[in-house]
Amino acid sequence: MAETILSVFADEILGKLISVATEQISLARGFKEDLTRLLDSLEMIQDVLADAERRQESDWSVRRWLQRLKDVAYDADDVLDEFAYEILRQKVEIRNQMKRKGEHGNIISCKMHDLVHDLALSISKSETLILKEDLGNDINHVRHLFIQFDGKVVPRIPFSKEGAKKLRTFISEDVALGIKLSNFKCLRVLKLYGYTKKELPSSIGQLIHLRLLHLSSTSIEALPKSITKLYNLQTLRIEFCDYLKELPKDLKKLINLRHIYIKRTPKDIRKLTCLQTLPFFIVSQDTGHRIEELGCLNQLRGELHIYCVEHVRDKEEARSANLVEKAKIYKLGYYWSEKREGNHNNDEEVLEGLQPHRYLKSLTIQYYQGKKFPPWMMTSQNARRGFSLFDNLIEIKLKACNKCEVLPTLGLLSSLRDLEIIEMESLTCIGTEFYGNYNNDDNYDNGSCRNALFPSLKKLCLQSMPNLVEWKDATEPARATGKVFPCLEELIIRECSQLASAPCHFSQLTRSPYNIPPLEKLDIRRICNTAFEQIGSKFHSIRSLCVSNISKLASIPEKILQSSVHMEIWNCDDLESISSHEGSQDEYYHLKTLHIYGCEKLSYFPELNIYTELKVERCPNLKSFPSIPRQGSWSLRRLEISECGVEVLSTQIQSCAFLQQLIIKRCPNLICIPDLQNLGLKQFKISDCPNLVSAPELSWPIYMKIRNCGKLTHLPKACFARLKYLGIGPFCEELDAFPSLLDSTAFRHSYESLQILQLYGWAKLNSLPDEIQCFTALTRLEISEFEGMEALPEWLGNLSSLQYLYLCNCNNLMYLPTAQAMGRIAKLEIYYCSKLKERCAKGSGAEWSKIAHIPSIWIDDYLEEAI
Repeated sequence: MAETILSVFADEILGKLISVATEQISLARGFKEDLTRLLDSLEMIQDVLADAERRQESDWSVRRWLQRLKDVAYDADDVLDEFAYEILRQKVEIRNQMKRKGEHGNIISCKMHDLVHDLALSISKSETLILKEDLGNDINHVRHLFIQFDGKVVPRIPFSKEGAKKLRTFISEDVALGIKLSNFKCLRVLKLYGYTKKELPSSIGQLIHLRLLHLSSTSIEALPKSITKLYNLQTLRIEFCDYLKELPKDLKKLINLRHIYIKRTPKDIRKLTCLQTLPFFIVSQDTGHRIEELGCLNQLRGELHIYCVEHVRDKEEARSANLVEKAKIYKLGYYWSEKREGNHNNDEEVLEGLQPHRYLKSLTIQYYQGKKFPPWMMTSQNARRGFSLFDNLIEIKLKACNKCEVLPTLGLLSSLRDLEIIEMESLTCIGTEFYGNYNNDDNYDNGSCRNALFPSLKKLCLQSMPNLVEWKDATEPARATGKVFPCLEELIIRECSQLASAPCHFSQLTRSPYNIPPLEKLDIRRICNTAFEQIGSKFHSIRSLCVSNISKLASIPEKILQSSVHMEIWNCDDLESISSHEGSQDEYYHLKTLHIYGCEKLSYFPELNIYTELKVERCPNLKSFPSIPRQGSWSLRRLEISECGVEVLSTQIQSCAFLQQLIIKRCPNLICIPDLQNLGLKQFKISDCPNLVSAPELSWPIYMKIRNCGKLTHLPKACFARLKYLGIGPFCEELDAFPSLLDSTAFRHSYESLQILQLYGWAKLNSLPDEIQCFTALTRLEISEFEGMEALPEWLGNLSSLQYLYLCNCNNLMYLPTAQAMGRIAKLEIYYCSKLKERCAKGSGAEWSKIAHIPSIWIDDYLEEAI
C-alpha cells in the first residue's frame, strides 16, 4: 500500500531534524533542547507507524488515519524547511564574520521535493493534475500541477488562497496565474515556459521553500532582485530566454545552489561553494568574472566549458582555476574568441596553465592560436608503462587552431575512441610525431593490441585543412605491420583539397591478427582523386561510403565498388560512369544501397545487383537505366529517379520481383513506363513529368500519387482493394472533366479502403467528380487548384467518415455545403481561396454559420477560434 511510504517520510524528516539540530547557529535560546525532545518523540512515532502499516490491510480506521497523517507529514516538512531557510538567511548575513567551515555546504543536504513528489503520486493520483482547459471544480487538494497550452485556450487556475499553499510543483506554459505567486507558499518546483511571460514578480522571493526554478523560452529581460533571497534554491535553469540582458548582482547569496544552467556567468561565483553543475563559464577581466573564480569550486562535476579564454593573462592566472584538482569534471572545453581585439597572443602559456586532471574523458579546444600544444598534451613512450596523463581520455576535439603547425602526439592514448581535428590552416603535414613510438616486441604478434598505436580509436575526422599536403605513415613502410588504428570504424576526411598522399596502415588492418570488423563508414569530400583512391582502395570491406566533390573522378575504382555495402556519390562533376568496367562484374559487388546526386556527366550505368535501394538525382545526361544483371533479377526494394534525362524506363524493371516503391520526379524527357502489374508495388509516385503519355498498369498499391503529368488522359489500371492514399491531377488541360474513377472497375474495390484523397484540378474544371461520394472510408479530402469551381456539392455529407477538409487555390470558390453536410468535419483548412476567405469571416461572413461548429478552423495560417 502507498501508506507504507510514510515511515520512509518519517526517516527523511528525522534526518532533516538531525541536520538542523547539529547546526552551529542557534535560532533561539533553548531551541536545541526542544529539538532533542522532538527527536525522541519522532522515534516513538516511527514505531507506531511501523505497527500501523502492518494493520492497515485489515483495519479501515487505521488506513484512514494514515491517509490523514500524510497531511501532517507535509506540514512537518514545511516547518522544517522554514527552520532551514532561517539558518541559511543568517548564514548569508554573517558569513563574512565567520570562518568558513569546509563542510558547511552539507547543512541542508536533503532533497525533499523528490520525496514529497513520489509520496504524492503513490498515495493519491488525485494530487497530480495535468490541466489543459479551464476547470470549474475546486482543486485545492492538488499538490502537483502541470498546465499545458493547446494553442487555443489558456486555462486558468481555480485555486483558493488556502489551496495554493498546498501546491508543491507548478509547471506551466503560457498560463494566466489568476493568483499571486506569493500565495504558493510551499512551492518546491517552479517551471515557466512561453514567450508571453515578460517578467517575474518580485514576490517570487517569498517562495522560501523553492528548490528548483526553471525558465524556458520566455521574454523575460531581467530577474527580480528578490530572487537572491531564495536561500533553499538548489537548481537554477534558464534556457532559450533570448531577451534576458543581465543577472542579479547578488546571486552569490544563493549559497545552497548546486546546479546552474545559464549561458552567462554570475558575478563572484566562487562564493557558491556548494556548486556541482556549471556547464558554462565566461571569462572576463572584470573583478568577479576572472578565471580564478573557479578555484574554490571544488565540488564541480560533469561538464565545464570555459569561454573567452583570451582574457586569462598568463600561466599563473590560468593555474588559479585549479582544474588539475577537479577530478569529478569528466568533460572540459577551452574556447578562445574567434575574433579578438589586439595582437597579444599568450595562448601557449595559458593553455599550459589550464592542465586538467588525469581522469578527464573529453577535451575540446577551439580557436587556440598557439603554434604548438603544451607539454601536458604531448604523450610519450612513458604512456606504454602506465604513466600517461590521460589514460581515461575518450574524446578529443581540436577545432580552428589555425596557427598550429604540428599535431600533438596522441597515438599512445590507450582509451581514445573519438578524434576530431577541424580547421587547422597552418598544418601541412601529419608526421610521425602524431603517432608516437611503440616497441616492436612479440606482444603484438601474439594478438595483443597493447602496443598498437591509437589502439582504441573508432572515429577519426580530419576536416577543413586546405594546406595539408602529406599524411605520413607511423614508421617506415617496412615496419608498418598493422599496429595503427586497429579498431577504426569511421574515417572522415573533408575539405583537404591539397592532400596528395595517405598512409598505408589501412591496407594492413584486415591482415592483422585481430578479428577486425569492416570499416563502418568512410566519408571523403573535397579532396583530390589520387588521395581518394589511395585511401579507399586499401579497405577490404566498407559498410558505408560517402564520396563528394572529388575532382577528376571519372569512375569509382573497382576495389572500392567491390568493398562497399552502402554508397553515396555527391556532386562529382567529372564522373561519367559508376564503374570503368563495361562488362558485368556483378558477382564482385555487394551493394545494398546506392545514392547518386548531382553528377552531371554521368551517362553510363553498369549492371549492378543492388539489394535494397537505388536513388539517382540530378544526372541530366543519364538517358536510360537501369540495366538488370544477366545473372538474374534485382532484389531491389526501392527505386527513385529525380531530375534525370531518362526517356524510357527499361522493361527489365519488370524483373525486379521484390520492388515495393517506385518514385519518379521531375524527369521532363520521360515518355512511358512499362507495365508493372506483375510487381508487388506498395507505393507508386510520379510527379512533374510533362511528356508522360501513359501510366503503367499496377497490381496492389497502397499509396499512389500521380501529379503534374500534363499529357496523361487516364488513370492507371490496377487492383486497388488495398489502396489507402490517392493523390491525382492535374491531367491534360484539354480535358473538360476529371478522368472518371468509375471507368476503372478496379477502383470500385477501393471504396471501403481509401482513407486519404488529394485532387489537383486545372482551369477548366468547375466541379468535383461525383464518384468521390462512394468512398465511404474517406477521412481526409484535399481539393486544390479547381479554379472554375464556385460551390462544393451537398453530397459531401454522404462521406460518413470524413473529418478533415482542405481547400487550396480555388479562387472562385464561394459556397460550402450546409452545416448538416459539414457536421462530421473536425478540422477545416482554407488557403488562397480569396472569395471563400471573405465569406468565412468569423461572425460576419455569409458562410460562417455553416462552419461555426468545427473545432479547428485555419484560414491562411490563421487559427479561427470557432467555439
